[in-house]
Amino acid sequence: NYIGNFGGGGTFLAMGVLAALQERQRSGTGQVLDVAMIDGISVLMTQLSGWMQMGQWSSGRGGNLLDGSAYFYRCYATRDGRHIAVGALEKPFHDAFVIALGFDLNDWSDHLDPRHWAMRCERVAAIVAGETLDHWLTVFDGVDACVSPVLSVEEAARDAGGTGRGSWVRDTLSFQPFPAPRFSRSPVRQPSPTLENAGLDEVLHAWRTETET
Repeated sequence: NYIGNFGGGGTFLAMGVLAALQERQRSGTGQVLDVAMIDGISVLMTQLSGWMQMGQWSSGRGGNLLDGSAYFYRCYATRDGRHIAVGALEKPFHDAFVIALGFDLNDWSDHLDPRHWAMRCERVAAIVAGETLDHWLTVFDGVDACVSPVLSVEEAARDAGGTGRGSWVRDTLSFQPFPAPRFSRSPVRQPSPTLENAGLDEVLHAWRTETET
């Protein structure tokens, strides 16, 4: 759904509508949008297809930069059966990740060379598997190494990363994401995750009023 319906479909449709409205203001003429998920997905694959043609991405399983083969761009299991996600692709993040794990940075050069990945994956996996998720969250707290916990949706709605920005809105019964993106001059009304019938009627009436005006 994220890749097809939402990414390749809905997002490109929304961008197309906005672009068409902008163009209409200039030309005074409307137009019909032809939007297909396969088109949007193909555009989203621009980087990958370019790498393939440059010989930097293989069509086989494994051995590629972003498919879980690189030790600095994948997930690792912790002792308590949880996982951490690592996205330390750029060198500053990579170096911070390696140092936080207790390794000698001098032994971990050439991190983009695939020949090192399998062995280093095993070493990192063994270290991470020896401690709990909470332990690693403490280790990487304040360390700019692109390491985060793998959370359930319910956990994510309570996590400081989301609540700090107000990315999730909660009440006593349920939760929902806060509208995005955010605008500097157009404040978004605080949504209410749980609406009784009376509240729902009020919201629908407000929408109708706004539409008519």
